[in-house]
Amino acid sequence: MRPSRLQWCGDVRAQSGRRCVRAPGHRRSAQARGRAWYPKTDRSRYAQYLDLRKADVANLVVQLSAGYRVSGKTVDLSGAPVADAQACYSPTQTDIDWTCVRTDADGKYGAVVAGGDYLIFFVPPGGSRLITRWWRFGADELTGDVLRVRQDLEGIDVTFPAGNLIVGKVLSANGRPVEHALVCIDTKFPTGRICRPTNKQGDYQIAIRRGSFLIQFIGSAGDGVVNGWYGGGSNPSSAREIFVGGDLKLDASLRSGRLLWGSVHDADGLPVQGTYVNAYDLSGNFVAGGSARMSGDYGIMLPPGRYRVQAYPPMGTSYIATYAGGADGRIIEIKDKDRDAVADFVLDRAPVPAGN
Repeated sequence: MRPSRLQWCGDVRAQSGRRCVRAPGHRRSAQARGRAWYPKTDRSRYAQYLDLRKADVANLVVQLSAGYRVSGKTVDLSGAPVADAQACYSPTQTDIDWTCVRTDADGKYGAVVAGGDYLIFFVPPGGSRLITRWWRFGADELTGDVLRVRQDLEGIDVTFPAGNLIVGKVLSANGRPVEHALVCIDTKFPTGRICRPTNKQGDYQIAIRRGSFLIQFIGSAGDGVVNGWYGGGSNPSSAREIFVGGDLKLDASLRSGRLLWGSVHDADGLPVQGTYVNAYDLSGNFVAGGSARMSGDYGIMLPPGRYRVQAYPPMGTSYIATYAGGADGRIIEIKDKDRDAVADFVLDRAPVPAGN
């Protein structure tokens, strides 16, 4: 579920549009069996960067913490196993550290996690009427139970019910099908976002429970289209809420745009993963945003216009939000016939008060 839709094309490269941008000589260490990041964390945003810009790094000591195995099975209402479903889990203290594992041909899954309290979100494979569930019997995040992991747990199962289908087509402004776009649906106050991709013809299909929802259409940078909301523009506050009480057909046409891309680093030149970069028109209205990946690179599509762009550091850090160009921000103009625009950020840390 990635707002900027950048795709990895190597350990230290991220794809922006049709180009590969190389991060300047630093890497995140690979995750060990899906369990740990160097030196001793289970979350990538808390991992330590290895600075390889000037010298080799030797004698690394990696600490692997003991975890607990959580396993279960996914079935439909008839009791048949559901293969290729996802069991996604996140600590209750945060809603951004989601990790997912897939079920096998027998509908079984297994994950090794650190001790703690978790929310578990089960996502069925696309192409059916099966709808998402929260452990234990929740239809949304608000009605899901917390799973307390203090030992190995078996039988963390779920039964997928059938729901309503929303189908449609996503086109560019000139009528061309948009392949690999994500069509995402959630309630106005988020309770569990689900996204499905479009095919070569721009067609999509989402199964959803009865209720009222907002729908967002997220194009890939290579398609030259701007993300949008059903019934509105780029801002979710202008989106039209739809009621789903049966099957629906909803099409979308996305505006053309250009890619604004760049990187977010700190004063030492290290990437600041998780920074969110927002573009605003000159009246201060939000237009588009995207998050910086592990390499520090980000990319957002913008329609022609004049913008100020601001980088917001991830929560829990001491970095200070800043505009591209400093102060109140330089104006970045996007034109129809322009090439992609670039805006890089260097984030400073807040000063430590005297005496601390």
